[in-house]
Amino acid sequence: MLLALSSDQELFTETTAKLLDELVPVGELRRLREDPVGFDRRYWDRGAELGWTSLLVGEDHGGGSIGEHGLVDLALVAYEFGRHAAPGPLAVANVVAATLSATLSATGQGDAGVIEDLVAGTSLATWCLAEPVPSDRLGCITFDIALEGDEIVLNGIKRPVESAADADHLLVTGRAGSGLTQVLVPAGTPGVSVSPLESIDITRRFSTVRFEDARVPVGAVVGGIGDAADQVELQLQRALVIGSAESVGAMQTAFDMTLEWAFDRYSFGRPLASYQELKHRFADMKTWLEASHAISDAATGAVAGGSPDARELVSAAASFIGEYGSELLQDCVQIHGGIGVTFEHDLHLYLRRHTLDRALDGTPSDHRQRLAAIAEQQGGGA
Repeated sequence: MLLALSSDQELFTETTAKLLDELVPVGELRRLREDPVGFDRRYWDRGAELGWTSLLVGEDHGGGSIGEHGLVDLALVAYEFGRHAAPGPLAVANVVAATLSATLSATGQGDAGVIEDLVAGTSLATWCLAEPVPSDRLGCITFDIALEGDEIVLNGIKRPVESAADADHLLVTGRAGSGLTQVLVPAGTPGVSVSPLESIDITRRFSTVRFEDARVPVGAVVGGIGDAADQVELQLQRALVIGSAESVGAMQTAFDMTLEWAFDRYSFGRPLASYQELKHRFADMKTWLEASHAISDAATGAVAGGSPDARELVSAAASFIGEYGSELLQDCVQIHGGIGVTFEHDLHLYLRRHTLDRALDGTPSDHRQRLAAIAEQQGGGA
């Protein structure tokens, strides 16, 4: 991140980095490969104490930010998560907590105890947004939510859902008639089943969640029935900001590792970094990296400040970082040579993190299509 930070934000970032160095060094990440959860709940508790789960939550619900905008603070945490390939459902946990807090403050609907538990780290929540083929495109939501008397009935499949197997609450986005509706479903609700999926990231866990006539009280609706479109859009923008910042962090670590390798590794009596071909490749990678920092920061500021350009900027960031981040990381692997494709080398941890993040909440292609639709709308309104 290239943002100008206050002294408090610098301290917060440094403390986060030290905590990640202490609790999830590379050796621990490798150990967690076989862990069904992907992280130790004590680790998540320590992060919650530091503030990882409270930055988007109102002060009246136990939250609070370091700087002017909590989303900027959270992007700093996400960047460090990417730099360390750290585990934990950072994006979905914060997106859900922010929505529940805002809804309770605005309408009085919701359970303050649930929010407080999420902030304290004693409870986990996740967001059920994505759907399987053929509804696997960005913004394509067909999941059925129906109102029957004083109950909400849910039917459909959500996939992939992060940390669903260990979540205490599921925020489900679906359609009630022609409009979007969101419902907070407690884990263990009859009719809800969770099946694990394989993940390319060794510490991130995803599942398929099936809802078959799952019923919850009408009070479980978050906001209004059929009018959650703006709410969902804001959640998506926040998730994209967090994912973009995390991806840039992974790119930065991979680039730094590769640059150090190129100066340390000798070929025919010369360091690799002295060869013209590699100089050009490093120049390209540095350009992509700095541009990724810039667009990520711009998107973060736009969403945090409620800018009308936020929707466009988050998609521009997701598209650019997803595309050129992959180019950068693949170049890093190639420059390392044979060792770069081994599990024993650390480089793949950051490639895995970026590869996962570029596929969540829309692929680069999805976001280019979204940008085209935005441009068409703007042209039509001119």
